[in-house]
Amino acid sequence: MELFLTRHGETVGNVDRIIQGQHGGELTQLGFEQALLLGERLNNYRFDAIYSSDLHRCQQTLSQIIQYHNYIQPVLDPRIREKSGGEMEGMPLGSTDRAARALGINPREFKPPGGECWRDVHRRAKDFLNHLLRNHLETNDSPNPQKILIISHGGWIMEFLNAIRELKGQEAVLANKSHNTALYIIRFSRKGNKLTYKMMLENDTSHLKPKNK
Repeated sequence: MELFLTRHGETVGNVDRIIQGQHGGELTQLGFEQALLLGERLNNYRFDAIYSSDLHRCQQTLSQIIQYHNYIQPVLDPRIREKSGGEMEGMPLGSTDRAARALGINPREFKPPGGECWRDVHRRAKDFLNHLLRNHLETNDSPNPQKILIISHGGWIMEFLNAIRELKGQEAVLANKSHNTALYIIRFSRKGNKLTYKMMLENDTSHLKPKNK
């Protein structure tokens, strides 16, 4: 199984540097252009499944990609939504970390009123990873592994990668660094009861760079 994992295009909230959380969000003109360039990059792949967050900014990103893959019906899955900021949505980025420090709480444990903590997102991401492994991973090495595209959010991607690291007993990291429409490719394989993975591409935005003339 090969996972193609990406973040949505640039949004108005990204430009304003606010906590968007589970507000729908709206792509900027640049965000639409980023999504279209990513769609062109992915045109040569044939996917077996496409999953997207059901939040508006991811659906807008999906709309620029799916035109190249109209043979498949994408699945909108709320498990891959961004972390809910609850009552702190709309506040400046960093507000939750500052609130956690003020209370002496680990930022991964801090839960805004009406929202989620990062461990809640981790549980959703882990549940979704297990869904992929159950439904799309071949039992043995295959010359044609299933290719799965996932369109999500920076914070969710962080916790999904943490869920993958957990397979090797590695500690979770608090590092939300995914760029808009950055591409990750992760290859999973299983031989008997042994599950392995390899990061083939990480946080790559080469499709956004000007092409040499």
